[in-house]
Amino acid sequence: MWRLSVLGMIIVAASALTYSQQKYPRTNPGSRCGGESTIRNDDDYGDHYRRAVYDYFEPPDWGKAQIRIAVRGGEELRLWTNGERFQIWTYTTTPRNINKYLDDLSDACRLPANPSDAARLIKIKTESADLSGTQFAQIHKDLILAISQYVSNAQQRYDTPESFVLLDSSVYRVIYDNGVEHIEVTLDEDPKEYEPMVDWNRELRQLAENSFHHPL
Repeated sequence: MWRLSVLGMIIVAASALTYSQQKYPRTNPGSRCGGESTIRNDDDYGDHYRRAVYDYFEPPDWGKAQIRIAVRGGEELRLWTNGERFQIWTYTTTPRNINKYLDDLSDACRLPANPSDAARLIKIKTESADLSGTQFAQIHKDLILAISQYVSNAQQRYDTPESFVLLDSSVYRVIYDNGVEHIEVTLDEDPKEYEPMVDWNRELRQLAENSFHHPL
């Protein structure tokens, strides 16, 4: 049975499937390069810039979807439907570690001021597979149930405040959007604290591996 642990949504344009690796001039807005902030700083600028780069990558029909689910963390996954088609989508990049690549560009004063220009420096390879309406409906149902459990934990912690320690585990981000409700969840993959979401995420990734015929 499907359960939950989703993360991040990422946007990819069809025209972005073959990004060039050309070098950019020194347009980094970092302080060492004459600007106000660097991407390595632990501030809103660095986080906003990285998100804007990731948000440049999306499935070709993402904008037409009625329901969009994005999982960010580990291998990126996107699920979407326009009411007729149901699809799962993923991508890999060169370089593989985008965050490190952006940090390196920033350190070298070659980080473009516009995040979309930085995204064009990254080569991308995409994969997609069709799902049945029944499969998508089950994924959606179990995700909403898991999110509901996740939210209910907030009230339980308020009613019975206590300290807890998160395991040193992977961090995931889930973004759900149906044109009306927009939900974002960020969590550690701690089975004890987030069991429904963790289980959902694991089963989703198993479905992805079966759909793409290779491990993620």
